Amino acid sequence: MPVIELTAKTLRELRPIDGKRSEYFDATLPGFSVRVSPSGKKTFCVLYRRGRRLRRYTIGRTPPFSPEDVVQEF
Repeated sequence: MPVIELTAKTLRELRPIDGKRSEYFDATLPGFSVRVSPSGKKTFCVLYRRGRRLRRYTIGRTPPFSPEDVVQEF
């Protein structure tokens, strides 16, 4: 799970690691990530805890969302 600074530029350049679905976490916003599938689809997610369980909330795919749009929502 690489931790990088997610910007519009880095988002365009993200590729899956070893051809498998990969998840990249944002360095400035804890729990915020982008999942990149082998087909190139990118999905914004947030990891959070509810009790002892770790949960994932899927925000949506890009496009139509950009990193700036998602951060403004929170």
